[in-house]
Amino acid sequence: IRVGFGHRASSNIAQRLSTLVVHIVCTRMDAEERELLAGMLAGEHCPPPFRRFLQTRQRLAERTGRPEMRRYSLSTFTDDTTGMAMSPEVAVRLLCHMLDVTSEVGLKLAGPHKCCLSTTLFSLGVAIALLLGVVYIPASKVARAASSLQAITDHSAPWTVASHQRLCGLLNFFVEALSLPRSVMYGMYVGYGSASAEPGDPITRHGLLLKAAHTWLRTLGAQCCSTLHAPAIVGKPALSAAPLLHLYTDASPTALGA
Repeated sequence: IRVGFGHRASSNIAQRLSTLVVHIVCTRMDAEERELLAGMLAGEHCPPPFRRFLQTRQRLAERTGRPEMRRYSLSTFTDDTTGMAMSPEVAVRLLCHMLDVTSEVGLKLAGPHKCCLSTTLFSLGVAIALLLGVVYIPASKVARAASSLQAITDHSAPWTVASHQRLCGLLNFFVEALSLPRSVMYGMYVGYGSASAEPGDPITRHGLLLKAAHTWLRTLGAQCCSTLHAPAIVGKPALSAAPLLHLYTDASPTALGA
């Protein structure tokens, strides 16, 4: 039997505790924000439009008695807390305050795999966190690539042209997204470039292929994330890899995607 909210007091107690945690986080964040924004207003390099905006919000806060100058928001529903911020810098400080408070009161947070930072676009085997300005490879894709590379290095299963094409297509996305040197693909293409090769044909695990597979395993273990010059803005290319980003695939025989 599934017992919904309202049948017991547990959910109400949990909500009150979560609301208190959020209140403490916001109190600390507001104090820090007031100091930072006051410094911006007093600084010589504050852009006039932004200065006028801050002054307007400041007058509104004085009239309403509410924190009208917040550059973030934070709310919670029982054990699900959601926050928004106007920049990566504000988002990082908000997250730090949240972690500090939960640690001080002895709350155990869910694992990192259940946390979501920023609005994220998933495309062609990689993920782009728009607010944070970060491009990263999702754990599922890392595991898939590592499993295939491991199959090459330990001879655990027959390796075919079709399997190798899918792997190389996936790795090509990683090269572009992480701004890796093209040399990491050296040795990966030898063995299936013949026009007469069939999808089911076996591929010989030659020395260059084994060396390339080991190189990729080390790379995936050390670097699965890259950064943008700035948070992505519609109509304004921000990727540090190149002004024009080409994403292509032979990973799937029927459709684009990894």
